[in-house]
Amino acid sequence: MVQLERLGPYTIGRKLGRGGMGTVYAAVNVDTGEAAAVKVLSAALAQEEGFRERFEAEIESLKKLHHPNIVQLFGYGEQDGHHFYGMELVRGRSLEEELLSGRTFDWREVTELAIQVCRALKHAHDRGVIHRDIKPANLLLADDGTLKLSDFGIAKLFGNTGLTADGGVLGTAEYMAPEQADGRPVTHRCDLYSLGGVMFALLARRPPFRAATMVEMLQLQRYAQPEPVRRFAPDVPAELESIVGLLLEKDPDKRIPTAMVLSRRLEAMKHGLSVRPDETNKSLPSSPSMPPAVPPAGGGEIVATAPTAAADNLVSRSFEVPHSVMPGADEYRLADVPPSMAAENVHKAMRSEVNLSPDMATVAAPLVLPLSKDAPVGGHTTTSGPMKFTAVSEEDRSREEVHDEEAVSWLALQVLVLVAAIGGLAFGTWYFLQPPSLDKLYARAMAASENDSLAAAENDIRAFLERTDPSDPRGPELEELLDRIEVDRLGRQLEKRSRIRGKTQELSSVERDYVEALKQADLDPELGLKKMTALVDLYGGDAEDQPETTRQCLELAKRKLEKLRKDVAAYSQEHCQRISAQLDRADAIVDGDPQTAQKIWRAVIDLYDGRTWATDLVDRARAKLEDRTADSRRQ
Repeated sequence: MVQLERLGPYTIGRKLGRGGMGTVYAAVNVDTGEAAAVKVLSAALAQEEGFRERFEAEIESLKKLHHPNIVQLFGYGEQDGHHFYGMELVRGRSLEEELLSGRTFDWREVTELAIQVCRALKHAHDRGVIHRDIKPANLLLADDGTLKLSDFGIAKLFGNTGLTADGGVLGTAEYMAPEQADGRPVTHRCDLYSLGGVMFALLARRPPFRAATMVEMLQLQRYAQPEPVRRFAPDVPAELESIVGLLLEKDPDKRIPTAMVLSRRLEAMKHGLSVRPDETNKSLPSSPSMPPAVPPAGGGEIVATAPTAAADNLVSRSFEVPHSVMPGADEYRLADVPPSMAAENVHKAMRSEVNLSPDMATVAAPLVLPLSKDAPVGGHTTTSGPMKFTAVSEEDRSREEVHDEEAVSWLALQVLVLVAAIGGLAFGTWYFLQPPSLDKLYARAMAASENDSLAAAENDIRAFLERTDPSDPRGPELEELLDRIEVDRLGRQLEKRSRIRGKTQELSSVERDYVEALKQADLDPELGLKKMTALVDLYGGDAEDQPETTRQCLELAKRKLEKLRKDVAAYSQEHCQRISAQLDRADAIVDGDPQTAQKIWRAVIDLYDGRTWATDLVDRARAKLEDRTADSRRQ
């Protein structure tokens, strides 16, 4: 294997570790004296289909991110066929290493750490980047208590459907959201689920689920419910247990919706539980064995050392089902750079065979390089022969911040438009909920009366009568309409009872007589007319002294009487015409068929004798029959 000595501006030192995606080296930027971690991608992996595109998309994600809680990208490039990138070193250890070393986290520390992760996630999510692999190994705890999110190796840009497509399972099984395990669309709520798993692990010193194989773990993530965290850590407040439970909900819609909302809730809980300032504001301690940083050339301090111990942590413990396995034990430990080394001896020491202390952290998140043959865009590009390197400059970051400010301005404009729309909707709702005017109520009631739909206007009539002045001349008119509605309602009730056997026993005598008359009218309109006339004649004279229901019943009887008279008139006219036609027929056939003629005359007498409207026709039939009988006797 070719021994690398220089890549871009970096002098390459001792190999720190090897993972599935490449090799990580300690390095120093010869131009600035800045310590860095440089990762060189394996040539074989760089040739795999889709690999270049994935890393090109990753670099676009990372260039968007500039936040104190996210590991910083320094630059990326290509030289002599080697693709590489440089990134920030964090002096400290990953949360995974802290857990493996036996450290316990109390709930206050976990709350503070989670708030810092929320800030990092909000920054990423606001810029359209989903991390997709939140786990203790990717959360780096610096000596000053700052937590840094690393390893965006499988991060996904919102709306990017071509590279890390839904349906492929990428991530670490112990902290993977159920929808991610299913290959369903990944959203920012997957990161919140994973953060819930990390909080669970810090509090309980174990992940939410344990399994022997990756397949079993994915099944647990899809369907199993984790144990309550207070079963493992009894001192955890109930509110924090509730927050962790909400983050671990299987249904994304049931989780706390955003990193900002989660951060606010954690802050509220922290203050609500009266945490002392000296406990909540102090820096979180790091490992006591942590060595000091390497001073760069020209004096000063190196920003940080590296954050994790396993090669999979250098390149992300991600897998793509079914081509990889569950993350296992650490594969290597890093080499150290002696802390007291003078600047002029840094290069020599990095090339030496001195081993790092096991407590020394490893490289932070792998930061990605563009692998296209085109010249990189943005930053400062340094070339030397076949070498190509792009540094992420302050100008690039400033340009991104300007873009963020424009985005915030646009968001503010959208909020203003939304507020105006809500205000307009509220005003419209208020306007349409205002009660109609008296004029409108009156007009609607009269229109309903003219259209024989008076019952539909009852509410309008009652509203008018409640609000109108007693001197309004329209009041008595609408009171009469209301009486009609109430009488009609009673009529419908009585008509319904007239058709149900046994219901008449519950009625008053007037109501019972009215129901009986209705029954007769259904069978014989003329007989019903007689009954209804008798009812009105019997009780109508002293209607004013009767109870309200009796007066209403008599009003119904009068209305029914008018209708029955019209019905009987129409009925009798039709029957008279038919009977008269049959009598004419009898007269025509009497000489040829006297027996049939006599049957017609007898039928008219039998059917209609006693009907006032048929008196003339019955008399005619009887006279014809008597004449025919007399003629038969004379013969």
